[in-house]
Amino acid sequence: DEQEAVRANLVQRGLSSVLVAPIGAGPECLGRIVMRRRVGQPDWSDEEAEAARAIGQDLGDAVLTARSYLRQQELGDYKGRLITAVSHELRQPISAMLGHLAVLAETVDELDPDDPTYAPLSSTTRRIGRAAERLSGIVTDLLSLSLVEGEESATPRTPVDLGEVVHGAVELLSIRALHGQVTLTESSNADVSVLGDAAELERLMINLVGNAVKYTAAGGTVAVSCTAEGDEAIVTITDTGIGISADDLAHLFEEFYRANDVEARRREGTGLGLAIVARIVERHHGRISAASIHGEGSTFTVTLPLAPPG
Repeated sequence: DEQEAVRANLVQRGLSSVLVAPIGAGPECLGRIVMRRRVGQPDWSDEEAEAARAIGQDLGDAVLTARSYLRQQELGDYKGRLITAVSHELRQPISAMLGHLAVLAETVDELDPDDPTYAPLSSTTRRIGRAAERLSGIVTDLLSLSLVEGEESATPRTPVDLGEVVHGAVELLSIRALHGQVTLTESSNADVSVLGDAAELERLMINLVGNAVKYTAAGGTVAVSCTAEGDEAIVTITDTGIGISADDLAHLFEEFYRANDVEARRREGTGLGLAIVARIVERHHGRISAASIHGEGSTFTVTLPLAPPG
């Protein structure tokens, strides 16, 4: 029978025994460990058999983990390509929509305000315009996310004056703050230089300062500072806005996450802005943290390594 054939084969090879342990985890067997002993050597002990079994299980775990990682990498690459392709395809029709809306808005403005069609046409045009602008913002955020999810080596490493980047973001958003009756202030040290991509760092600061202004009610304040401490650049954005609950803080930098707070959901957003911010900070070997008291305000702190002298 089969056992006799195995014994005969062992004798022919000068072996006395074979220890076989499966490589696998759970019900799946990925292979086997086979160990042999020659005639005259001692039999396998229970401890040796248990050790072989444990090694087989550990190897199985490692193989399954590697498989899972590769599948995640493949899915991530596919997701990135899909987001980029869809976003590019959406850009052209959205741009065309916004262009035609601008023409329609001019036509509506030329109507007599007493005309019975003026009010409904004007209201509808504004609503379509807001919806189109929101779609355009979603596409921009999706493209930004796909760009910053690329390889770290793709990030240019050139000296960037972080103080200038912060100043540019504050200057750009000052009109929005003025319209919202929010006091926006800035204090930055000169020569706070970091290595990185200027465009990505601008996106980082515009997202953070823009969020602070957006979630701060009329009469509130947003204070932005950029300083150097030791070998690090530190940017803080502090607002007196609606704040963030402890539950929401735990998920703040996840893709597409929107806060559960009713007041926060009234502000339009894609749930991608802070995910983009976190990716940019990671690509620049930095850290980001958020502290908040619900109903009282929030502080975001970004820490980046300073560029080496010279």
